[in-house]
Amino acid sequence: MRVNGRLRVLIFLITLIGGLRFFGGLAWAVPVDPQYLLVNKTPTGCPPGSTQYCWFPQDPNTLDPRAIDEIRERIPTNGTTNRKLGVSFSVWLLDLSQDIQIQDIDRLLNIAETKDMPIYLKLDGFLWWDNRPDLWNWWDPSLPGYNPNNRNNVEWTSWDSNEAIKISWRNWGSQLRVKPQPNLGSRTYIEAKKAALNSVIPRIVSWYNNLSSDRKYLLAGVEIDNELSIGTNFYYYPDGNSYLNQDPALDPNIPADWNQLDGGFVQLGYAALTSYGYPPTGEPTKDTLNHVMSLHINEMVNHVAAMGLPRNKLFTHGIGKPYYYTHSLTQVATPGWSFYDYAYNPEEALDFPTAIAELDNTPWGAVEWWNMNPAIPWLTAFNNTLNYDNNKIVNIFSYESITFPSDLSDAIINVLNTPPACWLSPAAANPVVINNTTATLSWETPPNSEAVYLNVSDSPERLPSGSLRYLNVVNENVTGSTAYPRTFSPGTYYWQVVVDGCNEVGGQRRITPGSFTIPYPPGDIDQDGDVDSLDVVGWISLLTSGDLRGDIDGDGRVTVFDFSVLVGNFGG
Repeated sequence: MRVNGRLRVLIFLITLIGGLRFFGGLAWAVPVDPQYLLVNKTPTGCPPGSTQYCWFPQDPNTLDPRAIDEIRERIPTNGTTNRKLGVSFSVWLLDLSQDIQIQDIDRLLNIAETKDMPIYLKLDGFLWWDNRPDLWNWWDPSLPGYNPNNRNNVEWTSWDSNEAIKISWRNWGSQLRVKPQPNLGSRTYIEAKKAALNSVIPRIVSWYNNLSSDRKYLLAGVEIDNELSIGTNFYYYPDGNSYLNQDPALDPNIPADWNQLDGGFVQLGYAALTSYGYPPTGEPTKDTLNHVMSLHINEMVNHVAAMGLPRNKLFTHGIGKPYYYTHSLTQVATPGWSFYDYAYNPEEALDFPTAIAELDNTPWGAVEWWNMNPAIPWLTAFNNTLNYDNNKIVNIFSYESITFPSDLSDAIINVLNTPPACWLSPAAANPVVINNTTATLSWETPPNSEAVYLNVSDSPERLPSGSLRYLNVVNENVTGSTAYPRTFSPGTYYWQVVVDGCNEVGGQRRITPGSFTIPYPPGDIDQDGDVDSLDVVGWISLLTSGDLRGDIDGDGRVTVFDFSVLVGNFGG
């Protein structure tokens, strides 16, 4: 058949378009997980003239999507592929009803999707718990929630629970009274937070999983608790309980000195130490308080991670002084901290580089950030933070504090329009294919990857970087490969694809975790990998007791038919 010139051009264009679509599909097989510059919408009231759209978590109807239009009008850029503008907002886990929390979450996720604006959700079960007197009211039978045992849910000023506090203070530019500092070791308090998370995290995970790979960036992150600490946001004056029923205007108002562990106030932390099993001797120390804060943070994010939220979308939120930055490190979440005094250059924060070194080139977040150093230009402060050792997020606190136009707003636009010198997204892990005892692990690698490693372990334990602690089954350089078949003994395994790249900017590492199970042969009662005479003996005892572990054929009963399956696999 003769093909004329026009037809050749048409065939070429069709082929080109099809090829672009094909390669476009490959490009999106690895979702871009960008760096974010966020503006936080304040949840506690807007300064006059700062915005037409104040958002309040207590009223989901105030979460007006036109706020995003206003932000885009003032910051007329979405950023670049690897550095994006996003919005942050708080939902209070213990100060809002479950229904309001769900409405808030659903509205915020809908705004993100319809407005194409990444959202960072601050799920705070720490700073605000006014509406849970059932947790903190241990002293007043005339008020709702009274239970004398609630003294175990708040902090104490000594090892004696009779020294439980009724009130605390906070200073965010001016002093305000708040409810007593929660006891971070209280099981009742912890379970209340988990119950709230159980209602919202599955909605977030489902929404995220249903996003197409080219829109996964719309979830900038989910943060668990806000500046979790002891004393810094709940300080306590000497004989503080005596002020409870007086005019707050008469309260003492003393500046904090966080070069001291107690800030110059009364030391708290005894209740948390008691709950976590510390002996009632001496006083709380920086080391012991850092430890119990870490225990609490780890338990909360482990609970969330178990519901399917990946590490690159899950964040902690700790502080620096008077504690160590390491309390915010966990096995399953990206660590985050507040930066004010050192927002101009986090590297200069005392012992912060020590915490960052434990991350082994994996990301961290400046999840609350505002440059307090007038001698350092905003653009310099942004670059010092965004370019320091794998920063993932800078969250400006807050949008309503930004003047438009200003040097700050100009710096925001400049930074957003300037992509990172190099950026690495995590590899995309494919579902594990299992055929008898052979598992095929496969993955897609991202742009800028220079080396790829595959690790498999029989232990779920991980390091603060998110890497498997024990690389005792597979530890191989698989650069250039995208699949790895291998025979495994029956059992559960934990695997990860580790991607290294961007060495020209100091190196970046991204870790994609997973797990799989090689089933035991039917009839392998003792789970030693073989069906043998010991399994026959074990099955007979299960038959006698009716224990459903002897239900080999899965019909809900233990019968001779199960024994026939066992015999059929004997020796296998």
